[in-house]
Order: sequence, then structure tokens, then C-alpha cells
Amino acid sequence: MIGEVPPPPTPAVHPPPTHTIHPPPTHIVHPSPPTRAEEPLPPPDPTSIPSSSSRPPSKTATPFTDPDSDGDGDDVDPLLHDRPWIEPYGKGFIPSRVASQAITRSIKQQYLTPWPTWGAIPIDDRKPFWERFKMKVQWKAEHESQIHRNFNMKASHRLSEMFRDARIAGERPYWMGEIIWNSLLAHWNSVEFRKKSATNQRNRASEKV
Repeated sequence: MIGEVPPPPTPAVHPPPTHTIHPPPTHIVHPSPPTRAEEPLPPPDPTSIPSSSSRPPSKTATPFTDPDSDGDGDDVDPLLHDRPWIEPYGKGFIPSRVASQAITRSIKQQYLTPWPTWGAIPIDDRKPFWERFKMKVQWKAEHESQIHRNFNMKASHRLSEMFRDARIAGERPYWMGEIIWNSLLAHWNSVEFRKKSATNQRNRASEKV
């Protein structure tokens, strides 16, 4: 027919291109080589170890202790089989420290009267000190007489040292009763004692010259 418009051509529909999906490449895991056992370290060279003299000194202060005191055990005596053995040696003992500690403890336990010196103690009143000493150490029977003589000499010297330390400290020792302490203070403050003390100081000074 005249005047008819032909229909437009139908466009061809093409499917979208298909993208090929490739799987990710496979990584082959190779086993790690066996771990080698650690070799032991060689021993240190003895020459490289610092000696005690090369180490810096400790900053921790060491509290002062009485070298002849056993601390809190002043009233506890060892059993017979635990008592240390001593021997006389000249005017002293061996081991010296063991005997000195035993003498100090005996004085602390038995000093019950304000005797100003060991020589002022009557002979009978010295016996309890000796018995105390025998409860702390032991010795051979053949050494008895010499041990006894040395004990009296050492006890006299030790008591003087203990009194001197108490005067310097200016306070009553824990092992001494208050009444005894006050009696000793009165003795040490007496004119007679001060004169004698001054004389002894001059004599010691002249001996050093």
C-alpha cells in the first residue's frame, strides 16, 4: 500500500561476553628443613669470672653486733653433748671466740649485785659465774685447773669492757637491773673513781710514748 511505513528493523540482541574465571594459582608449600639442635654453650673461662675483690661493695649497711654476744639466746644453755670443746692456751682459750661468748653470757645471767669490778666479787660469789660457764662449754678433766684460772682473768677483763661500753652508751644494758645500774652510776660518778680513772689514763698514755 502506498504510504505505509515499514516497521523498523529489530536490533539483534547479543548476550554479554562471558568472562572466564581462572582459579588462583596454587602455592606449593615446601616443608621447612629440620631444626638443628642448639649446641651447648662452652663453659665460662675461670679467668673471666670477677673475684669478690673486684665486685663493687654492697651499699647495705651491716648493723653493729656485739662480737661476744649470742643475741636472743643468752638464757639458753646447750645440752651436754652439744657444748663446744675448749682448751687452755696461755692465759686464754682456743677457740677464743667460743670461750669469750660463754664468759659474756655467764656474766649477763649471774650479775645480780652492783660489784664495780671482778676483783670486788667475793670468792664464794664468783662460783655461780663459774658454774654458769661450765653449762656452756666443756673441756678435758686434766685442763680443769688452768681453765679455771684463765676464766677468772678473762671474766675480769670482760666485765670491765662491758662496764666501759655501758658508760659510753650512757644507758642501762638490758641484762642489768635498774637498781644495780643506779648503784654503778653513783660509783662511776664518785670523786674517788674519777681520780682513779684519770690516773689510769695518764699511765696508759705514758706507756705509749
